[in-house]
Amino acid sequence: MHRAVGKFAAFLTLVLSLASFIPAHAQGTVPVTIVVTALGPKYTPPPALSMTDINVFEGKDKRTVTGFTPAQGDKAGLQLAIVIDDATSIEAIGNQLSDIKNFITAQPKATSIGVFYASNGGVQATSPFSADKEAAAKGVRLPFGNGGAYTSIYLSTISLINGWPAPGPYTRREILLIADGIDRFRGDPFSPDVQLTYEKAEKAGIMIHTLYASGVGRAGHNTFRVSYGQSNLDQLTERIFLPGIADADLLCAFSRTARYGAQEPIFPVVQNGPNQERQAAAAFL
Repeated sequence: MHRAVGKFAAFLTLVLSLASFIPAHAQGTVPVTIVVTALGPKYTPPPALSMTDINVFEGKDKRTVTGFTPAQGDKAGLQLAIVIDDATSIEAIGNQLSDIKNFITAQPKATSIGVFYASNGGVQATSPFSADKEAAAKGVRLPFGNGGAYTSIYLSTISLINGWPAPGPYTRREILLIADGIDRFRGDPFSPDVQLTYEKAEKAGIMIHTLYASGVGRAGHNTFRVSYGQSNLDQLTERIFLPGIADADLLCAFSRTARYGAQEPIFPVVQNGPNQERQAAAAFL
């Protein structure tokens, strides 16, 4: 089995902060559940996996995997938040609205989708989470594409994470973030809100996917600011080991994201120590 996985390059290292899963009074070891997704080359399905194919490490210490639950049937639930920055250029996304809507309606039955627009450090829900894909798709609109949205896409994402109620134990949460990544509030490079965003997502067990779409104003046309913005988006996805897509053709990008989302994650249960702040790495070997 190990050779088969290696042959098909189905290898993933996923880092999640586990603090939110470990109670403050915990002593000894406690079980922790994390989400791991296996992918083959070019987003194809990997070979069949078993619990023996998963090794979990906390730093250099190997942890014991005590359970392995595929995200199937009543455990296949997903809440997907599509977040579009209102500072996105209308020209960049205007011709792609149908692609976004088609992406929404093509999602599996077990997926609930919410559509949000980011501006002024918060998010506006144009369609709250719903399993009705047609209804969710109606929440897609053109971004404002003006100075009223000039703030931090990262503060808006943090606002969404902070206000997102935790679902059941086998319901995943993911964000598809469409933005240019430029921090118009703090400035670039080295915006502290980028790190805060992925730390919040890790602790909440929320995966973040990013799609680059050019923004408005001078920042959106400044080569250095654009490069910084793309680097910011890369940090979000690389930190949580998910694919960031800087693709001018959103149709192609959504196709790749859909193929990624079609793979069924698993929920390995890991026996961990009592530390409050920790990170675990799960690897298919």
